[in-house]
Amino acid sequence: MTTTAETYTRRARDMARVAAYPRTMIPPENNTLRATMTAHPDGRAPAVGETTAVPGLLLTPYTGGTPVRYTGLWCLTHAASGVKVTRPASHAHTREAVVWLQREGVDWDRPAAVCQDDDRIEAAYFALHHLMGDACLEGRPLLYARASWVAAAPRWRIRYRGRISTGTYPTWAAAAAFADYACTVPAGQLHLHPDAEIVRDVTSPGWTLRCASIACSDGSFLADWRDECEAVGRRGDLEDLADDEGWRAHPDGFWTCWECTHNYH
Repeated sequence: MTTTAETYTRRARDMARVAAYPRTMIPPENNTLRATMTAHPDGRAPAVGETTAVPGLLLTPYTGGTPVRYTGLWCLTHAASGVKVTRPASHAHTREAVVWLQREGVDWDRPAAVCQDDDRIEAAYFALHHLMGDACLEGRPLLYARASWVAAAPRWRIRYRGRISTGTYPTWAAAAAFADYACTVPAGQLHLHPDAEIVRDVTSPGWTLRCASIACSDGSFLADWRDECEAVGRRGDLEDLADDEGWRAHPDGFWTCWECTHNYH
């Protein structure tokens, strides 16, 4: 076997990768993962869970079968006993279950025997079981983070010599920046004077639609990509646009964006 310079180079590169491999533990304050055990009908199995906002409960992959395997679903697990607290569900539904239980204010950070004798825990367990079942069956959020329909804020315009611009701006700063530019360009291109004023409309230009899922941010609004701007207008028109963009309507006027909609299946 002939050893070439290329072989030596490859070996040196491989050894450098091994030497650079991390050997120290991540500090606990920067790591939400915890080793745990999960309970199964025929015994216990090791698992890794993520700490949650509810002390005593871990977010874990849902495992089952013989041999025990990952199923692609998630659940909340009682850290002290390994007992699964929620039914198998999507990651999005299980994240929302954490918020639901947090609002209930029940103490799960206790031994299993103590939790089993707590009537509030029993009531919360069965209520959540049924609510999650309905949400999973209907492919909708377990709970909503915000209203979907929002009246758009009045827009800003430029007034000059008694005339108000047809063009509008989302903020005072945006209108002022354009007015400042129009006053400084070479004469003859734009016809604004330093005495131009920035004024605001007194009514909303229409409705905007935002995703109601906890997984989305408060600023996740429907956008009309054809115009490369936020979609504002009548509800019926926005509903048609939302359907085209893959959004989904839910009871009581809630909507989820196309990305979050896929997370509930």
